[in-house]
Amino acid sequence: MMDWLAYWSWAALVAADDQGYYAEEGLKVDIIAPPSAAEPLKMLAADQVDFAINYVPALFTARAAGIDVKAVAAHQRNLSASLFWLPDAGIEGPQDFRGKTIGATAKLDENAYLDTLLEREGMTRDDITIVDPGFSWAPLLLEGSIDVAYGVAPSPASMKGIGGPFDLVRLEYRDYGVPNYPWLLFVSSDAFLDANPAATCRFLRATDRGIAYAYSDDATTEAMANMLHGINDGFAVQTNIDHSGLMRADFFDENGQWGKLVEADWEAGRAWLVERGLLEADSTVQVSDVMTNEHITKALTAQE
Repeated sequence: MMDWLAYWSWAALVAADDQGYYAEEGLKVDIIAPPSAAEPLKMLAADQVDFAINYVPALFTARAAGIDVKAVAAHQRNLSASLFWLPDAGIEGPQDFRGKTIGATAKLDENAYLDTLLEREGMTRDDITIVDPGFSWAPLLLEGSIDVAYGVAPSPASMKGIGGPFDLVRLEYRDYGVPNYPWLLFVSSDAFLDANPAATCRFLRATDRGIAYAYSDDATTEAMANMLHGINDGFAVQTNIDHSGLMRADFFDENGQWGKLVEADWEAGRAWLVERGLLEADSTVQVSDVMTNEHITKALTAQE
């Protein structure tokens, strides 16, 4: 189960299915969108799906609640959480946020990102005005109702889609005190992994081939963008192409490798979650409880 409606994050799986990579591994994979953002881990816990896309904070919270979840691969390896503003806004950086209106939702992690940045810059919430833009951050930013908006790597494509500038200024929270833990994760459960270690490796190997194929050349990327548009026509083909460029650096590490989890980033992420009150200080949930590189390592080295 994916994290949202079909957009470029689906490309690896759609390509792996379309090109027969899953079939070559003896797998039949159904790629489904969640009924809501809260459903993937619930359905994973109920054994209704074998893998789900989810996020680091949610995994620690779920484990703390006794839910059997474990990440097996990083889909997007970089923290995507960011702030954006218009290039002509007269904002050089966060030092210029005083007196500005920031668009941010009520999500706990999103607010923790903002608080971390404000503290680092010697500010508090009293120095800014916070407005929840819902899903309308782009038009609100364009019309000047907000000065800065929360977003993620592909967000400039949404602005372009309504006729605004593509070259938004981006501030990445990972540069302002928030650890660079991975954004999108492939998550399963210890129960499934213990029972299906080889199938897990085959699934990850085929998915790795899928993301490599999706970026193999411009024509292939455009073909994948068309395919995703056929699944979800809410995103234009050009928007999918724009997403592919904006997200590319988040899929691959400096060696061009997809999927590996960096334990040190998780340790830093856990410490930050405790610091921000998103994980209890006395929680017994450790990094090893919520992530493993065992299967992705074997998948990428053809050991299974």
